[in-house]
Amino acid sequence: EAFDGGTNRLSFDIVNSRFTENSAYVPYDSDYRHFLGVDMGQTCNLVIGRANSVSKVEALLFEAVPVDAIVDRVIALVEMYNIDLGHCDRQPYEPTAQEICTKTGSQIIPCEYGQQGKYDLKNDQMGNLSHVRVNRTAQLDFIVRLINNHQITFSGYGTSKELIIQHLRDMVREESPEKQAVWTKLTGDDHYFHALGYMTQAVNQYFEGTGLGNKTSCTIYLGDVSSHYKPSRLSGY
Repeated sequence: EAFDGGTNRLSFDIVNSRFTENSAYVPYDSDYRHFLGVDMGQTCNLVIGRANSVSKVEALLFEAVPVDAIVDRVIALVEMYNIDLGHCDRQPYEPTAQEICTKTGSQIIPCEYGQQGKYDLKNDQMGNLSHVRVNRTAQLDFIVRLINNHQITFSGYGTSKELIIQHLRDMVREESPEKQAVWTKLTGDDHYFHALGYMTQAVNQYFEGTGLGNKTSCTIYLGDVSSHYKPSRLSGY
């Protein structure tokens, strides 16, 4: 399917135009659903957003958190913002991603990239939900489309505006008539790009009403901790 989100790289002017004047903390608002995305690494980059539809998203908070503090920080933010759904990437810290899933009551689900289909829910050997596999190109196309179509705004960025712009412009979409288009890195400083991708993937899934049943489970693979969770506020999720 042809990508209709604009040029092969986000322009500086378009990305810059998405920033509001509010660089500070944006509080929880019960009139919206709230979502979270985390790009995992030695330094984890996270983004919180809110929306009532897939066509208008507001990013509220951008943070960089050391990996040894990310579990506690995500738990705090899930409670602070009453997060409806979120994703963190499953690699390179799979046990940490599974711990986040467990301790947030599966509101934040590990996510790994693939190139087939749209997204698939994956279970572990015991039949419990372990992660979601997402079409990488489709996921990143979605966030770029929101930006190019002026359907997303950025607030709560603190002093990181220039860094966020750099991350969002560090990916280029390579197209070939023989295979699926692929987003490739320029320098590797693209972490907020992926964090936004995980957050908006959660927005997309939430408003599509993807069914998981009322209880899901995540298991810590390198331990013996598993848990059954509260029903999500997403009907059928």
